[in-house]
Amino acid sequence: MTETKIRTARNLPPFVAGDVVELKSGGPLMTVFEVQGVYLGNKVRSYLITCGWFAERDQLQQDIFVAETLKAATH
Repeated sequence: MTETKIRTARNLPPFVAGDVVELKSGGPLMTVFEVQGVYLGNKVRSYLITCGWFAERDQLQQDIFVAETLKAATH
């Protein structure tokens, strides 16, 4: 079982700040900056993951992704 699946099974965020991830559909490697829970009532239903990566001309980009769209990067 992967670390991400273990964390999810324990109701913990699948990623933590500093993890390297990528979109399941492909794209650049990204570093997790922040993880926020999305609550419905008093239960976490998902997580919003703020990630950063370097694009053209070494410009730092960042965006927020739903955790289910990301996977741990395999360097």
